[in-house]
Amino acid sequence: MSNRKKKRINQKQILFLFVFICFLVAGSFYYLDLKRISHLKSAEFLNPQGVAYTKLFLEIADTPDKRRTGLMYRQELPLDQGMLFKFDETEIHSIWMKNTYVSLDLLFLNSNLKILGIIEKVPVLNEVSRKIDQPSKYVIELNAGTSEKRGIKVGDTLKLQP
Repeated sequence: MSNRKKKRINQKQILFLFVFICFLVAGSFYYLDLKRISHLKSAEFLNPQGVAYTKLFLEIADTPDKRRTGLMYRQELPLDQGMLFKFDETEIHSIWMKNTYVSLDLLFLNSNLKILGIIEKVPVLNEVSRKIDQPSKYVIELNAGTSEKRGIKVGDTLKLQP
């Protein structure tokens, strides 16, 4: 076999190895992103006309222990994520920021997932209870300012993906 032919084969092997490594790296990032959101529920907000306008991923707090802990002790919350508190009863629910290091917006929803009230930019690390004057079944916690930035308003509805 000539040196020219060996060189061509060697170049093909290097090209194959380069492409393989690129796919491996891209696949790793894709896997890590899927892993990051695999325990989250995809959700969209709909305006009163039923038009979806923003999508988020919500962690579900549906047990007493998960609701009690909430987002406490977390140093950050990705911009496209939040937490949905599912309560057993429709009543006036209050939320506090004990041991919570991320400023939040609180969205209070009825049993039909319609937003009844929003409390924006709740300060971190305090035990002042925050609530609205209407009974709610669900509360969503999002990064402070998310409601305003994404146009989330009272009267809009949350649609959880199956």
